[in-house]
Amino acid sequence: MKNFSLSILDQDGGSREFSLLSENRDALQQVIQTEGWIVLQIRENRFRKMRLHGDELIFFCQHIQLMLDAGLTVHDAISALADESESPHLALLCRGVAERIDKGNTLSQSLEFCSIDSFCLAMIKTGEQTGLLSKLLDRAAKHLQWREDLRRKIYSALSYPILMVVVLCMLVPALFVYLVPQLMNFLDGIDTSLPWYTEALINTADFSQAYGLNIILSFSLLIGCAMLVWLSALSFRQWVDQCFLKLPLLGPLSTQLHTAQLSEQLGIMYSAGVPISDALPLVSRSLSNRFLQNSLVNVCYQLNEGKTLHQAMSLQRFPSMLLRLVLVGEVSGSLDRTLSQAAIFYSRQAHRRADKMAAVVGPLVLFLVGMVLVWLVAALILPLYDGLFSMGTGL
Repeated sequence: MKNFSLSILDQDGGSREFSLLSENRDALQQVIQTEGWIVLQIRENRFRKMRLHGDELIFFCQHIQLMLDAGLTVHDAISALADESESPHLALLCRGVAERIDKGNTLSQSLEFCSIDSFCLAMIKTGEQTGLLSKLLDRAAKHLQWREDLRRKIYSALSYPILMVVVLCMLVPALFVYLVPQLMNFLDGIDTSLPWYTEALINTADFSQAYGLNIILSFSLLIGCAMLVWLSALSFRQWVDQCFLKLPLLGPLSTQLHTAQLSEQLGIMYSAGVPISDALPLVSRSLSNRFLQNSLVNVCYQLNEGKTLHQAMSLQRFPSMLLRLVLVGEVSGSLDRTLSQAAIFYSRQAHRRADKMAAVVGPLVLFLVGMVLVWLVAALILPLYDGLFSMGTGL
C-alpha cells in the first residue's frame, strides 16, 4: 500500500488534511468519489514507509490478543484499535490492515505492506497456521517488551557518558581554534616560563590547526569508503559483526543478548509446532548481527544433511551452555523447555553484564572527561595567572 496525504474542503469552507493508505491513485480516486470529497491537494509520501515497531508494536499485539480472547474477530479487533488509538500513525496503519483483511487477506499478509519486526510477523503466521494466534501474540508481546526494556536500560546507562564525550569533542576544538591562540598572543608579551602541560596544550593546538582539516577530510573519506564497502559487500558486514562480538565489553553483552533472543524465539516457535528447520530461517532474520544470521543459516544446512540440532550448532561454535541445554532437550524430548531455560539464563547474564558495564563505563568516561577538563583549565588559567601576577609585581 502507498501512503497519501490529502487536503480536502470541509463543511465549513476550510481545509482539512489527513493521511490515507491506498493501493494506487486509481483506488484512491474511487474512495474520493465514494466519500464525495472535494480534494484540494493529493501528495504521495514516497519516502514515508509505514512502520510498526517499539511500543506501538507491543501495544498492537496486546490489544489484538485481548480482543481475540474476548471473542472478536481479527478484523473487528483491528478496526477497534484504529478507532481507539491515540496515535494517528497507528490508527492509519490499522485502517490499512483492516481494508486488506476485508479483501480476503490474512493478518500476516495484511501487515506485509509495512515495516514490522520479522519475529513478530513470523509468530503471527505461525498462530494463523496452528490456530493459536491469541497465545502467540501474547508471547510475542512479552518477548518484545523484554527486548525493549533491556534496550532502554542500556541506553539510559550510557546516554550521559556519551553526552559528556560529545560535549567535550565540541568544546576542545573551539578552545584550540579560538582561546589558545589568544592566550599565546598574551603570553608572548610576558617573559614567563610555561609549564609542560601548557606546552603540551600549545603543541596540540598547533598540530590541530596545521593538520586538523586534513585529518577531518581523511577521516570522512575513510568513513565514506567503508560505507560503500558496507553497502556492497555482505561478507564485509559479516566480518564487522564478527569483530564486534569480540570487543572487550560490548562483545560478550551482544552475544548474550542474541543468544537469549534466539533461544526464546526458537523455543516459542518449536512449542507452537513449527519444525526447527522452518523456525531457524525466521529466527535468523530477526537477529541484527549478520555473522550470527549466517551461522543459523549454516545450522539449517547441517540439519538438512541429517545432523541433530546440537551437532549442527556445535560446528558453528555457539555458547557452551546453550549447546548443553540443546543436547539435554533433544535427548529428553523437551527441547522447548530447555530452550526457554537457556533464554532465561542468558537474559539474566545480559542484565547483570549491562549493570556492571553501566557501573564501570559511566564513571570511567566521566573520570576521563574530568581529567581532560582539568588539563585544559590548568594549562590555560595557571600561566595566565602567573603572567598577570608578574605584571602586577613588575617582575
